[in-house]
Amino acid sequence: MGIATLHPLGLSGAVLQMFSHGIMTALFFAVVGVVYDRTHTRDMLVLDGLAKRMGVTAVFFTIAGLTSLGLPGLSGFVAELLVFLGLFKTYPVLGVLGVIGAAITAVYILRLLAKVFFGPMGPLPDEVESGAHGEEAVGGQPSEGSGGEFAQAVALSEAAPKSMDATRTEVLAASVLTAFVLLVGLFPFPFLRVINGGVAEVLARFG
Repeated sequence: MGIATLHPLGLSGAVLQMFSHGIMTALFFAVVGVVYDRTHTRDMLVLDGLAKRMGVTAVFFTIAGLTSLGLPGLSGFVAELLVFLGLFKTYPVLGVLGVIGAAITAVYILRLLAKVFFGPMGPLPDEVESGAHGEEAVGGQPSEGSGGEFAQAVALSEAAPKSMDATRTEVLAASVLTAFVLLVGLFPFPFLRVINGGVAEVLARFG
């Protein structure tokens, strides 16, 4: 939408958003990779309260999520603000639709964080399976219903090892990406000076 405005603010915001989105997406993929490596699932319906097991990983995912929804101080805010300013100067209706879309993004990102990371801790799929096998070994037969399996799984989840969290190498990689997110969010003007030069040339070609 920023490019469609052909306005200096909109174009600058669009270019900055390309950079910001690339960094944010890389951080998302890095954190999701850590979660999948430890839990062996990407199904959000079976992941609960991971912050209690993976505190550092949760911090990085939260930063990526807040960047995506445009929290001030992070790179996503500056880029989205410029795009919206350009839209409201050229196509106000699209600007309103863009704000509504940003609000919807904020809702689903916050719901995701609340359930997967900061909600009550639940058992992982591997722990549920281990609980079922444990009951079969003790009783000779699977228990009726899932109550026994779930109880054993909860016991296992409460004793989750700290090694589930990100390793030093993973933390280093995520920290580099996070540094760029904060750098652009807190000090955008050096980046915008470089971007504005190219934007001016593009607009000059369009007259």
